[in-house]
Amino acid sequence: MTAELYLRQPKAAAEQSEYDGASSKINFIREQIEDEDFTTAMESELDDLLSTWTGYRKSLRSYISSGDGSKELPSPPKD
Repeated sequence: MTAELYLRQPKAAAEQSEYDGASSKINFIREQIEDEDFTTAMESELDDLLSTWTGYRKSLRSYISSGDGSKELPSPPKD
């Protein structure tokens, strides 16, 4: 294992953890929508949340695939 890969391991674990957390949040929002577990007023909020979290996960995927650990992770959205 090269020194670069060795140094990158903790950051890669943090990246994967953030990605998994975003996926979990997206799944939770989707389940609420699928189960119609919301009031009419909340529906647009859930759609907005889903869009925001999906965009965040796309940013994480792009960050991870670039392999450039010198930059900061994208910031997660506020709930």
